[in-house]
Amino acid sequence: MEELGGTGMKNVLALLKNENRRLSQQAETDWLTGLYNRMAVEEKVGRRLKKYETGVLFVIDIDNFKSINDRYGHLAGDQVLRGVARILQERVFHSDILGRIGGDEFVIFMSVKQDQNFIEERCRQIRQQFLNLPPDQFMVTRLSVTVCGSIYQKGDDYQRLFDRADQRLITEKSLRKKRPADADNRPENT
Repeated sequence: MEELGGTGMKNVLALLKNENRRLSQQAETDWLTGLYNRMAVEEKVGRRLKKYETGVLFVIDIDNFKSINDRYGHLAGDQVLRGVARILQERVFHSDILGRIGGDEFVIFMSVKQDQNFIEERCRQIRQQFLNLPPDQFMVTRLSVTVCGSIYQKGDDYQRLFDRADQRLITEKSLRKKRPADADNRPENT
């Protein structure tokens, strides 16, 4: 076997470095949407919370997503997930952490100190963006999302912050099922 010279060794090292970078990126990326996956979100948000001890976590859930899959098929459902990811990417800042944490649930983490009014307004803006889409944007008559948020409290880790936002989301979805459809334009009680 021929020995590698200095240049050959540098090329091999560069190839290995590039492959390592590609594999690392692949390990933290949701294959369908290209967003961070659950594991990457938890790790990145956890690091930010330790460093800055501040932040807001939003949980976004597509309403009636199962019926989209059932009525139009899983390929259409995948198309909806990719479209939702694209729209959310347009609404976040470069420093925000955006990910799909499973199924039809997405999260946005912002490393900023904010208050309850900010959360309510941001939830309303995200929700309204989806309500304002043309009816055929996602091959469904209307796409809506439920959005709830949680503010960092001293000592929070990712799981505590997420659990509070997710519990609010579950409560909100339950309340929305009991409300008339025309009440859907109000911001979520976060």
